[in-house]
Amino acid sequence: MKRFMMTVMFVLVTFGVSYGAETADSEIYVRKEVFNAHMDSINSKFDIMMGEMKQIREDMKQIREDMKQMREEMREEIKGIKEDMKQMRGEMKQMREETKAEINAIREEMNKEIKSLRQDISNITASVAVLSQRVKDVDARIGDTQNFLYLLIVMLGILMALPMVQKFLEWNASRRPSITLEDVKRLIEESKSEARNA
Repeated sequence: MKRFMMTVMFVLVTFGVSYGAETADSEIYVRKEVFNAHMDSINSKFDIMMGEMKQIREDMKQIREDMKQMREEMREEIKGIKEDMKQMRGEMKQMREETKAEINAIREEMNKEIKSLRQDISNITASVAVLSQRVKDVDARIGDTQNFLYLLIVMLGILMALPMVQKFLEWNASRRPSITLEDVKRLIEESKSEARNA
């Protein structure tokens, strides 16, 4: 920037000096008022340019300050973001640890529940086996009871039928002529006596 300013000043000063210089021809000259007016114009333009250059320099300085401030703010923001990322990593690590602990606790709980369920199933199986044996025993007892009831019913039937059978036998006996031992003896005696007489 300084080199650029020096080059512009050198060109302007050289331009002013060459504009006011005399030529070899003495007949050609510039009046002093015209020369002074041109020099005043050049000086005013130069002052305007210097003011603008100064303003540009101030603006550049302000821009540099703003950029520096922006860099600082960006560094602070990046630093804050890095801190937040670090904190988030820590929180995520803690969440992972907590999640692993929860999963392990759930697995242990599930293993306990499965073990308890297996034990319950084993107990139920044993109870079913005992119950099945009891049912078989009850079936056997029911079978024995049915046989006893059948036998009892048959005996009751026989007892109920016995008077009828007895009546039937009496009726049957009353229909046939009854021969007693005395009748047989008498018949034998009669046949013997007939045999003697003949």
